[in-house]
Amino acid sequence: MVEVNARMRRTVLGIPAEFSIGQVARRTGLSVHTFRLYEREGLLTGHLRRDAGGRRVYLEADVQWLDNCTKFRASGMPLVTIRRLAELLSEGLGNEAERLELLREHQQRGWTGSTNSTTAWT
Repeated sequence: MVEVNARMRRTVLGIPAEFSIGQVARRTGLSVHTFRLYEREGLLTGHLRRDAGGRRVYLEADVQWLDNCTKFRASGMPLVTIRRLAELLSEGLGNEAERLELLREHQQRGWTGSTNSTTAWT
């Protein structure tokens, strides 16, 4: 409960809430191992931040992006495509057409499997 109150207090004061890697893993349903893999693969959109003790800290935007990454992976999107989307998002405005094109190309591949399926692209 203290953790939630501290986050709420930071958000109310206009200071972005920060989360540890364990907190992010719990919120997204990703294992810490998978989360670190995503980090190594360049799938995060923000710059790595650290607290005073040198531990990685993440913002709400990082958590939301990882939720999207989970959905992208469940749809069969390759890591290379997610990485490219992350790069484009990090660049900021002006490349929305390229982002949309990546998503459309993925959609056109016709993924028909579910998140628990071992079926291939059709």
